[in-house]
Amino acid sequence: MSEGRFEGRKFYFPTNHSLFHLFNRFRPFWTIYKTESSGEFIPDPYIAAYINCALWLMYGSPLVHQAVISAIGILLETLYICVYIFYTSQKKRVIVTGLMCVAAAILIAVTIMNICGFADDHTNRRETFTGVLCAITGVCM
Repeated sequence: MSEGRFEGRKFYFPTNHSLFHLFNRFRPFWTIYKTESSGEFIPDPYIAAYINCALWLMYGSPLVHQAVISAIGILLETLYICVYIFYTSQKKRVIVTGLMCVAAAILIAVTIMNICGFADDHTNRRETFTGVLCAITGVCM
């Protein structure tokens, strides 16, 4: 491992701040569940958070960073989006499903870039590329 990394550390756990950020989204979804309607809630921040969690999961995978990280965020965001889709109108359901397809296409494109684009990477460009995308989606959230 290169200098600056924790050599003995194999697992990265979310900090209190990131857990608070993920569980902070629980209240709107409890409201959606209780009223059985998505009302005026919009799914955009949850889809952005889903992409962000998926990119961080990819960043922590052996493909990019040689570490294992927690997948709590992607599980919670998937649950939130499923609840939203279940209780929303048909029109919004189609829009959210389309946005999730776009999110999946983005994640597939990033994965292909990491596998094919940096096939013989010995300078940590793969890590930098994925890390910058994670930072950008973090700002978009």
